[in-house]
Amino acid sequence: MSEYDVLAVIAVTSLLPGLVAGVMMYRVDFCVTAMFRDLFLMHDIFMLRQLFVLVFISMLLFESDRLTGWIQPYPFPLLGAPGLASLIGSVLFGIGMIRAGGCVVGPCTKRVVAVR
Repeated sequence: MSEYDVLAVIAVTSLLPGLVAGVMMYRVDFCVTAMFRDLFLMHDIFMLRQLFVLVFISMLLFESDRLTGWIQPYPFPLLGAPGLASLIGSVLFGIGMIRAGGCVVGPCTKRVVAVR
């Protein structure tokens, strides 16, 4: 199996879970920025607990995949060393987040709802 075949399998198998996760995040108003806003301004940790559960489940699933041999721990096949492109992309992403009001999901979903 060539490298392009592996990338195609990853892309196809990631599409459905990504769509399901996106719909779920839209329906439950999942926003990491709102989690920290609620924590510091209202002292409410309800949404932050969701983030901790998400991270914990991800850790368990990645570790079980590593132990079964489904993924290689090092080097991860899709990641390379960070470079200048990563720095420039991070800065542009940060500027976009600030201009969008601090959350990428919120303005996107508001735009979709406004178009309907």
